[in-house]
Amino acid sequence: VLQHLVNTLNGKDKFAKTLKYSLDLIIYFLSIKPTIIMKNKWIRNLTYTMIKNLIWQLRYVSMQLSTYRYILRFGNSPFLIVKFIERSKKMLKSDMSSWGTKLFHLGLKLLNESSFREILNIYFSVCDEMMLLNRFRLWSHPKLERIISRHEVICWQTDIFLNLKDNLVELESLKRKSIEYHIEKNLRQVNNNLYPHQFGVENNNATIEWQLTKLNDNILSNSQKQYIIKLDIVRLLFDALANSTDFFKLKLSSGTYSSLSLCSSVVSLIKLWTQTKQEISKETI
Repeated sequence: VLQHLVNTLNGKDKFAKTLKYSLDLIIYFLSIKPTIIMKNKWIRNLTYTMIKNLIWQLRYVSMQLSTYRYILRFGNSPFLIVKFIERSKKMLKSDMSSWGTKLFHLGLKLLNESSFREILNIYFSVCDEMMLLNRFRLWSHPKLERIISRHEVICWQTDIFLNLKDNLVELESLKRKSIEYHIEKNLRQVNNNLYPHQFGVENNNATIEWQLTKLNDNILSNSQKQYIIKLDIVRLLFDALANSTDFFKLKLSSGTYSSLSLCSSVVSLIKLWTQTKQEISKETI
């Protein structure tokens, strides 16, 4: 499972995120000046110097991990833009009206949640990649950097709540399906008790066993899907809380953001680990 995760982009990103925010938390606690009770002033000063050097080294590693995560996400925006343009062209070609009417109809078609998400994803990717290019000093403009960074935060917060909505709707659907499976299972068991030989004496037990096995498999699969979605909801809630510190410009300690982001990354790893384990078990069957 670990090898499979390490070989995927998503797995690499989550491991890097977990390590980065673990280091950020260590840096935060080390930055809080401890009360070192030592009679020897020289030893006390040496200890402070060692801590200061350790903080500098950890910050450097944390920055490199952050850049590494940017690199993993880099390069997606051109493909998203081309895909969006091609889809828009197809919409225009399928409309036989005048150009003014075509553009009006195109605007109406784009005013739905699916198109909004697509545009949001494109804009977030562009902002994300611009910030990476800024880190590589390929462009430098403090005001523009602040604007792009702010827009990135807004896009991410919007995407988080859209995904939360989707997960809650899907979870509710799975819960209803689970109830239906349990009801069907109970009805089949009651029906078998009332009419024990409905499929013939020889085939009855095999048929009933096959039906119940299939229902049990459906119930188990449904339960696994619910667990994955619940993990994703928890992850998104931690992401929303962490991003809210930037979204609402809250003046909190850096440890707050690091703690929430670390919780999010740990939940993400649990989710990925569970999904990968399920996939591997299905392949071996």
